[in-house]
Amino acid sequence: MDRLSLRLAAAALALSAVIWLWTGLAPDRERPAVCRAGVMEETVTLSGRVSREELALFTDAERVLPVVPFGARTAARAPLAAAGEDARALLPGLLLLRLRAERDAPALSRRQAAEELRRAVTRRDFPALALAAAGAERAFGLDRDEERLRQCIARLERAGAEEILIPAPAAGFLLPGAGRAWARLATGREWLFCAGTGDPRLPEGEEITVRFPDGTELPARVESASPAVLRGDRGLEALLFTEETELTAVLSHWEGLLLPEAALRSGPEGKDYVLRSGDPLASPVSVEVLSRRDGMALVRSAALRDGMEIALP
Repeated sequence: MDRLSLRLAAAALALSAVIWLWTGLAPDRERPAVCRAGVMEETVTLSGRVSREELALFTDAERVLPVVPFGARTAARAPLAAAGEDARALLPGLLLLRLRAERDAPALSRRQAAEELRRAVTRRDFPALALAAAGAERAFGLDRDEERLRQCIARLERAGAEEILIPAPAAGFLLPGAGRAWARLATGREWLFCAGTGDPRLPEGEEITVRFPDGTELPARVESASPAVLRGDRGLEALLFTEETELTAVLSHWEGLLLPEAALRSGPEGKDYVLRSGDPLASPVSVEVLSRRDGMALVRSAALRDGMEIALP
């Protein structure tokens, strides 16, 4: 009986050893890695100054009623101020603004309309508030007489209400002055970024994507690599407050599947491939290596999908 117990204990110990070897050592020979969709970029970080073509305008503060608060920016081509002797004289111009906003209100969902109203109120952006209110009326199904609206706008325009409005050539902001109000307006649509240093990798004469600290991404043309000079003709409104800043110039951008660089294997012709995990008889999967960084590789392959497991040697 004692001998039988010893044999059973030895058999159990041997079985435990086999299980340990199978579950412990086998994964070390072929551990899985998971493919994940990802991106890699080659970038250059630059510090410099953003400038615009600007014009300073001065008006008598007593004769100008700002449509936007002092210090606030105006949108492109938005009326900057209404000029007149008193509120009665200003009324046609302000009414014209309101009716045009109602006419041009985009079709929004109720949720979008409520969000636009909230943003306009938070910014104290009165022209945007008028537009958001008109959009909300349409979103919530309030009746509008389109023909009557068109006739009212036409009558105000024939009566000279347009002359009461001072338009901004592109975009700008108002600042209070001592007895006078002055506005700085961007007269063009372009912006210029100049850095004290540069990088020879910047492709002169080509368009690249630049990323600002707040996440804004805009296209820009590289006029000079060293020192770096970039010019853009889109997104001026996003840069009206920007002076000294740091930006990231995206030189290259790749999208593919991320996996550990150690998972890559080299074939007889020097082509890279990987093996799917869990299938020792699986055929090699050819991959195109787009970029490598910090022990990771970004690859492209028609046979791989996000979430697939790849064997590691």
